[in-house]
Amino acid sequence: MSKASIVSVTNTVILIILIILAQHNLLFFDMIFSYHTHKILHIVGVCMFIGNVFVGPVWLLKALQTKNPEIIKFAFNLLLFTDIVITIPGIDLTVINGLFLSSALGGVNAQPWIQHSIVALFALWLLVLPILMIQDKMQKLALTGDFESGSFKKTFLLWTATGALSLIPVVYILILMVFK
Repeated sequence: MSKASIVSVTNTVILIILIILAQHNLLFFDMIFSYHTHKILHIVGVCMFIGNVFVGPVWLLKALQTKNPEIIKFAFNLLLFTDIVITIPGIDLTVINGLFLSSALGGVNAQPWIQHSIVALFALWLLVLPILMIQDKMQKLALTGDFESGSFKKTFLLWTATGALSLIPVVYILILMVFK
């Protein structure tokens, strides 16, 4: 597993534990900042997370179109780097500040739309696991210069399809948050 995958899985496990503890009233997220500050941090996290989820694959696709091995290798390294420094902190800001914000509404169990968001978030994380494994395999193929082979192309299509599928829970959560 790549460093980005290990960090992502570890981070996900920690966030799942925090959410479960909050659901069972074993951990309380009383606001440490004002409601508006937590909301701004929550929205910044959403922008970081969703922005990188959309931009990363575009960078990779554009790099693959060049057929230049150095650019492709750079794009894969950049994809993993931005997962660590943008996507993961973005999901952390989103989830943790969401937990703080939920305290103003009676906690994570008080509103059905929060529960639906949590279920969708867990579904997203289940989809991310195969994406990370596919991404690691795709990167290994690319770093050996094997980005023209049928194996790489099949892996890239699987990564793209799984990534597109993972957008369903993300869009559902966005709809819940915007139209609650």
